[in-house]
Amino acid sequence: MKNTFWAGFLLGALVSIGSAIFLSTKVNFFSKQDYEQLTLFDIEGRQVPWSEFDGKPLVVNYWATWCKPCIEEFPKLEQARALHNGRVAFVMISDDKPKKAKRYIQNNKYGFSFLLSKTPLNLSVRPVTYFYNKNRKDSYKQIGALDSLQVSNYLNQIDE
Repeated sequence: MKNTFWAGFLLGALVSIGSAIFLSTKVNFFSKQDYEQLTLFDIEGRQVPWSEFDGKPLVVNYWATWCKPCIEEFPKLEQARALHNGRVAFVMISDDKPKKAKRYIQNNKYGFSFLLSKTPLNLSVRPVTYFYNKNRKDSYKQIGALDSLQVSNYLNQIDE
């Protein structure tokens, strides 16, 4: 019994360490400069400049229509967007095919700025969400889906 416990414990520790190493080497993240270098378009194909979001805190969420956790976190983000009543810009970026993304966006009425990148985002994990203050100096990063408490905590830190 004792040996079984320690074998399981050791196996669990190795899997955890291996996962951490894998994620730290395989996940590509955008810095502030990188997201600003992306050329983005709305669902009608019009280019949207980043300057459109200047002067207010910014939430940048990288998502995809095929990403179930992305879709599941949208209602939480929408609720937070409504609570912050226009004081925070929410930008959802996808590299899905425009027709597929447009269909999803039109069938789901959220108040976000949904933007499309024609360049693949090269992310190994989605969703990835960044929270920036209005000066874009302080930021927080969340890998994976957010829960309501996390969204609230991050937004309270950037919307001061």
